[in-house]
Amino acid sequence: MNSSVLRRVDAGVAHVTLNRPDKRNALDRATIAALTAELRHCAADAAVRVVQITGTGKVFCAGADLGEMQAQASASEAANLADMAARSG
Repeated sequence: MNSSVLRRVDAGVAHVTLNRPDKRNALDRATIAALTAELRHCAADAAVRVVQITGTGKVFCAGADLGEMQAQASASEAANLADMAARSG
């Protein structure tokens, strides 16, 4: 499985790991959605007392995925509005 976010729980500690080392764990839409889902899962799990967020590779998180931001910048207003509507569901 190739997931952009990994989670394991050990003795009440949820270890949530950003897993895009080739992109320096930059946040794209898929990673943000996966991270949100994992954090919601942790919040709903009574066994989780602490959440530790880390990143694979040499960098914790480079911030936003610039390639994705550039694609949004060059997209039309209508395309960006449609994308936003689709994600907000």
